[in-house]
Amino acid sequence: MSLNGGPAFTFNEAVSFVIACETQEDIDYYWEKLTADGGRKGNCSWLGAA
Repeated sequence: MSLNGGPAFTFNEAVSFVIACETQEDIDYYWEKLTADGGRKGNCSWLGAA
């Protein structure tokens, strides 16, 4: 899916994930998997490339 943000916003390499979790353990599992191999943990649950 893509959204047209007009000329001020162009396509880039960014991606968003929505993962439905029921427990803190679920959240911890995905957080650890998504930050393994050097992923950077940022503020507000943002992840950055290694």
